[in-house]
Amino acid sequence: RCALPIPDSLGDKVSKCQHCRQQRLFFRQAEVLQLYRGPAREMVLRLKHPNHETLAVAAGRWLAEQLKQRQWQEEIDVVTAVPVHWLRRLVRGYYAAEALAIAVADALARPAATDLLYCRRWTAKQSTLLPDERQANVRRAFGVAWHYKIAGCRVLLVDDVITTGATAAAACRALKQAGAAEVRVAAIARGTGDA
Repeated sequence: RCALPIPDSLGDKVSKCQHCRQQRLFFRQAEVLQLYRGPAREMVLRLKHPNHETLAVAAGRWLAEQLKQRQWQEEIDVVTAVPVHWLRRLVRGYYAAEALAIAVADALARPAATDLLYCRRWTAKQSTLLPDERQANVRRAFGVAWHYKIAGCRVLLVDDVITTGATAAAACRALKQAGAAEVRVAAIARGTGDA
């Protein structure tokens, strides 16, 4: 469900992974292209820079193809991105998750609503924090824009990388509180905590 790999030694013996049992995720399922290592890690790091926007578009299309193989496109009403604080966005001038979400929405022939979610307050960079600190950092950090009515909608939330799942869970919680019927998460890579 959280896109963490389950060791082959456990096989079908587990009904939920340890990560899913330990926290409330607020999303139905997550899908990623690769684990966050090697070429996937390099791609995610490059995606964060504005001169690699074409890479973000290509990666978004690749992600959409995987979602089509899982037949998710029929279960999605709208595609959005994990937001960043407006000041961070102003400094960067570009945000990879938004570029990915637009490319995914286009490839799935679904509407993109990249302003559906907003960041209510400044947060520390998640990559600098420990897992417990990450959850506290993003707790109640996201809101749903007042002009969207998403009651009953099935939402796909897109990000570049899922590490602990804290950011995705916080964003999904805001969507569910606003009435979303279901939220799924898709990202380019999934961190496992060992790299």
